[in-house]
Amino acid sequence: MLAGCLALATLTIHLFPDTELAKVLHKRTVDEPLRWLARFERRHMLLAGVLIVLMMFGGELLILAGGTDALIGIAWSTSAYMDAVVATWTVAAVASVRGAWSSIRAKSVRLAPNIGRRRVSVRAVGRARATMQRNAENDDEPAALKIAA
Repeated sequence: MLAGCLALATLTIHLFPDTELAKVLHKRTVDEPLRWLARFERRHMLLAGVLIVLMMFGGELLILAGGTDALIGIAWSTSAYMDAVVATWTVAAVASVRGAWSSIRAKSVRLAPNIGRRRVSVRAVGRARATMQRNAENDDEPAALKIAA
């Protein structure tokens, strides 16, 4: 019965998209559930997964725990633990990839020293030398003597 109603609603939406009924059905059966699912985060998905597994295979646990409220509490703590494990694993994986990348880069620099380095133009070197300030500590140059005096 439900499958037939859903099939009729789907046919109405696809065959007569301009009717008011099709617009309302599309809003109620497509737009609102998608908006609701867009608010889901990783923790919600973990909780839903743990609850589904506990409801399917945890019949004895449901009886031992004393009801669905206790089962939801168990699922909540389990999903929070799993969320922390996943976050920690992700941070460790990123750190491992960074370490491997820096190791690969260091080995490639040893093999080919010019890879990955910026080439400095002759003009830039000349400008850098021209803009160097002379200080009074260097007594060998005549301009430094004027500064020191």
